[in-house]
Amino acid sequence: MIKIAITKGRTQKQVTKLLENADYDVEPILNLGRELQIKTKDDLQIIFGKANDVITFLEHGIVDIGFVGKDTLDENDFDDYYELLDLKIGQCIFALASYPDFSNKNFQRRKRIASKYPRVTKNILLKSKKILKLSSWKVLLSLDQLLV
Repeated sequence: MIKIAITKGRTQKQVTKLLENADYDVEPILNLGRELQIKTKDDLQIIFGKANDVITFLEHGIVDIGFVGKDTLDENDFDDYYELLDLKIGQCIFALASYPDFSNKNFQRRKRIASKYPRVTKNILLKSKKILKLSSWKVLLSLDQLLV
């Protein structure tokens, strides 16, 4: 039996389509209801959860393979886990929003960026070459020591 963990939501729908295209029995997934774990006729055991739960299932050997978004891999520092294959699903856009005249202002006060993905945000800002130094990026990104 192959044990698979799949992130709930859009990823679940897109992975279901991939499994269907590969001739796996997806009827239990399509008729899921509130169950978080199913078995298929194809000898698959599938567990559904949040992205971080999928990683936890992998870490503890509960599943053999997990489907998560690239954002989860990029945001966390996983030495033992890596992307086997980019399935080209679950595409998303990261956006940094500000006031229209943000770049023209000379900010004297401390500014912060709140992000669910602080590591990804840091990397995007560093790649933009507008930010030269980042002082902190735990929960909030501190912009008080950044050169813009």
